[in-house]
Amino acid sequence: MDRRRLLELFGPAWIAMMADVDAASVLTAVVSGETYGYGLLWLMALLTIPLFLIQNVAGRVGVAGRGRGLGELIREKFGPRWALAAAMPMFFVDMFSYAVEFTGMAVGAAMLGLPKLVLVALYGAALLAVAGKRYREAERYILPVALLMPLAFIAEVAIRGYDPSSPLLYVSADRQFLFMVAANVGAVVMPFMLFYQASATSRKYASSDGDGRAKASWASRETLAGAIASQILMSAIMAASAGLDGADPMSPAQLASALSRVAGPYSPYVFGVGLITASFLAYVVIALASAWGAVEALGIRDRSRRDLVYALEPLPALAAVVLMPGNNAAEIALELMAVSPLVLVVPGVLLGLLAMDRDVMGDLACGGAYCKAYWAALALLALSGAVALIY
Repeated sequence: MDRRRLLELFGPAWIAMMADVDAASVLTAVVSGETYGYGLLWLMALLTIPLFLIQNVAGRVGVAGRGRGLGELIREKFGPRWALAAAMPMFFVDMFSYAVEFTGMAVGAAMLGLPKLVLVALYGAALLAVAGKRYREAERYILPVALLMPLAFIAEVAIRGYDPSSPLLYVSADRQFLFMVAANVGAVVMPFMLFYQASATSRKYASSDGDGRAKASWASRETLAGAIASQILMSAIMAASAGLDGADPMSPAQLASALSRVAGPYSPYVFGVGLITASFLAYVVIALASAWGAVEALGIRDRSRRDLVYALEPLPALAAVVLMPGNNAAEIALELMAVSPLVLVVPGVLLGLLAMDRDVMGDLACGGAYCKAYWAALALLALSGAVALIY
């Protein structure tokens, strides 16, 4: 395939990686930066490896799927019960994730002087972007957000500047440190990312002619670029948060005051834009992945049913955030990040088994050292979830 046709395939992996930097991940990075300064940047660099290893398998399975999403492939290969076991826990966890994403949007909006009701407009924009559209059409609206969102956080750390008083390396055996490590590990791969990247890649690549190996190679390169960019963004947010001295990241007033003190009067506005776009992108991607997973696990291929799930599942969280004066989204976010690897185990195992199956993958089947690396990365994430439950 020529370079122009390969570039036309760009999108699924990058969007999944940018959606990884969601409100909960931003919160985790802010708390990490407040508490340890630059001391956990080493962890962000290391987490690029499992992020790439796992998401690259999702993209490879998507290439081999030829229009079938991850839920559909699991249903075909392992039966409806396993498809439901993979998709339904993610579906219910996502209902809590929406509350965090909408709260992130609300905090970002407040930092820009906008009311909570802007969330209703953002919900409407998300419906217009996806409802009634094939994936390629919907991606035309999603991809620009995924390309522009990183700029705000890069600008934020540039405004913040270097903090010479912040330690470059921190390691401890205390409970708080181990919990924050587990939360950051949990933030690196979330269940919706597997479903989104595999299903979006399958849908987009199926409409393009070309050699499967060339497509898989392109998907791998895009995944690597996205993994590096994702962890750079997490590092940037962590670095920008050094010296905030315990400001509540879900309190617009406290966060804006702390950012103004360490980075100047424009800093809260830049951070607010980044938080809105990151939360909005993650909300759209989570909702789409959840809808795909649910309808595919049930054996439904009707796009209107996907749109119905996509539209209705986030509504309780939207109503709760708009109507209630306050919530415990910060606590929910950290807990979700820490224990989400446990929800990842079933779809992760089934994804790995699909990737090794030559009947499904053909000559794209995984094996050898890479396959062992995938299972090791998945085991590492599962271990972090277990540590979070203990601590």
